[in-house]
Amino acid sequence: MKVFEQFRWPVPFAFKDALAVCRFEKGDILYSDECAYDETWGEALEKLRYSIQLVTPERSAQGKTEAETGLFSSNWKSAVVATLYNHRTGSVETIETNQGAIYTCWWKGDISTLDRTIPPEQPKLIRELHKDIKDFDFPKGKFPRFYILADRTNDLQEGKIERITTTFKTQITKKQRLPAFRFLSLAEEGILPTIEICYFEFSESGDFIRDGLKKALYTPATNRNKKEDRFRLIEHGYLQKAI
Repeated sequence: MKVFEQFRWPVPFAFKDALAVCRFEKGDILYSDECAYDETWGEALEKLRYSIQLVTPERSAQGKTEAETGLFSSNWKSAVVATLYNHRTGSVETIETNQGAIYTCWWKGDISTLDRTIPPEQPKLIRELHKDIKDFDFPKGKFPRFYILADRTNDLQEGKIERITTTFKTQITKKQRLPAFRFLSLAEEGILPTIEICYFEFSESGDFIRDGLKKALYTPATNRNKKEDRFRLIEHGYLQKAI
C-alpha cells in the first residue's frame, strides 16, 4: 500500500484529495497502524491502537485542489464530529473538534491534538513557501540543477515533475525528492508535510535547459500574442548554474 511518508499514522494515497483541501468527511476512517490495512481485522485488532471515524461533515463532491480553490485554510478551521476508538482499552468516545486537529493527529500521531476546539496552527502551504524561499541559497554542484516545489496531493504539480523527467530523459543524471522542511532546514511543523523539493541535475550546461523547462512547465494563454514570451522560470522553480 502506498502511503504519504511524512505522516506518523499511515495515510493511504486514496486520501490524496481529502488531504489536498483538508476535508475529512462522514464515514472516513483513520487508523493509527498499518496493520489495519495489511492484515485481517481479527489480526489487526491485536496490534491496533486507535481509529477515528468521522461523523460529520456530510460527504460532498471533491476533486479540486487547494491551489485552485483556496479551501485548505478555511477547512482547517471548520468543525467536525468524530468517534475515537481506543482498541487497547475498548473505550469509545465522541469528540467535537476541527479538521485541522484531525489532520494534525494523522500527521503527528498524537491523539491529544483532538481535544481542542481551537484549531492548531496551520502549516505553510506551497504558495506561501514560494515567497519565503526566493532568497534561499540552493546548493550548487558540478552540473546545473533545477529545483522545484511540489505537493504530493496536487496533480498539476506532480504533472510538472513528470513532464520535466520526460523532456530531459537522456540529460538528467540525478533526480531526488526530499521533504521541504528537511531540505530547507526549517521546523517540521511549519510546512505542510506533503510538500517536497524535487531537484534535477543535468549532464551539461546549455540553453537547452531553459528551453526544455519552458516546454515542460509553460502553457501560454490562447488569447495572448504568440510572439510575446511571458515565461518566467523563477515562477516555477530555481535553476542553479554549475560551480
